[in-house]
Amino acid sequence: MELKADGVKVYGPSEPNGKIPGIDETVGDGATLTFGGRTANVIDVGGHTMGHIAYHFPEEKTVFVGDALFALGCGRMFEGTPAQFWTSLKTLRSLPDDTTVYW
Repeated sequence: MELKADGVKVYGPSEPNGKIPGIDETVGDGATLTFGGRTANVIDVGGHTMGHIAYHFPEEKTVFVGDALFALGCGRMFEGTPAQFWTSLKTLRSLPDDTTVYW
């Protein structure tokens, strides 16, 4: 939390509300954010955990998925349903082939 003391704004998922402490602004699927002059689209990738989101920067051809994906596959399903998890994986798979994935 020392970054917050320096004025850093923390974004996090709008659902489930209140589960993650320290969030300044909540965002959900379809939201658009600007980080350092770059535009990110918020993607719902729930299933591994509820409310999990990814940040896709189409101009930079990058996506930050957190623990929705790993080098050898997807994570365990802790929350959500198999259908929800599969939908999230298909959404990530539908990004352009030249997208670099960061987790």
